[in-house]
Amino acid sequence: MIDYIEQIELCLGMKANKKFMDIQPREVYATFLDYKALEEWINFKPSTIFKDGITRLIEWYRNYHKNENI
Repeated sequence: MIDYIEQIELCLGMKANKKFMDIQPREVYATFLDYKALEEWINFKPSTIFKDGITRLIEWYRNYHKNENI
């Protein structure tokens, strides 16, 4: 999760106010993705790397909401 936050901070040019807490009940410790079954099912293989995807998402969001006060 911290990788996501740091990339968003980099794209926005500002630091988030982070408050680190102990792990909460039922919180997921780790997740893993294996898209092999999806690739075989619909013949799709992701090609966007994480940092590019976050950057493009933020660019899209800013452009989409450019006439709003956000």
